[in-house]
Amino acid sequence: MFAHPMMRPLLLHIGLLLLLALTACSLLPVSYTPVAVDGRYALSLPTFLSETTDLNDEAALQAKAPYWGLFVIGHHDPWEELRRKRPSATLRTFYSFHQENLLLNLEQAETSPPDSLRLGGLPALSGTLSGQFQGEEVTYRLTVIGGETYLYQLLCWYPPRRAGELAPIVDSLLHSFRELPEVP
Repeated sequence: MFAHPMMRPLLLHIGLLLLLALTACSLLPVSYTPVAVDGRYALSLPTFLSETTDLNDEAALQAKAPYWGLFVIGHHDPWEELRRKRPSATLRTFYSFHQENLLLNLEQAETSPPDSLRLGGLPALSGTLSGQFQGEEVTYRLTVIGGETYLYQLLCWYPPRRAGELAPIVDSLLHSFRELPEVP
């Protein structure tokens, strides 16, 4: 029932090694660093993300942590320009447009209806899409935010197996969003 006295040190070492292995794979606690994007908006990114330029040719914000499987991109477009192309455009129509574009490349896709929320005091829609992209399981968190002058789009993605760790980090990142005052 109890380990032989000679086995106790060995079991203690095995237990400590297991504990170290489990905590080494964890992202907690996470620290964040504030980032301003093109003087338009700011948010806090986890410090384990690295800025990059290889995720999207048009994104002003690009950050990744390939080891953890977390990727983030951010776009901003002037409402005036968007409404010239689509005069009756709303936050919901732009969310649907971006969601449909993501679904074009997802197999076995599942979506959740977007939640209405306020980020940085601005109206926003945020929802998830999951499926297979090029044979890999992926979860996207799509968020569109209606600013005074700009429409902001933030897209985060990660493997579903890491959702327990990464979804709360993505939530913190999104809730740190702030539109910056326009500089004349």
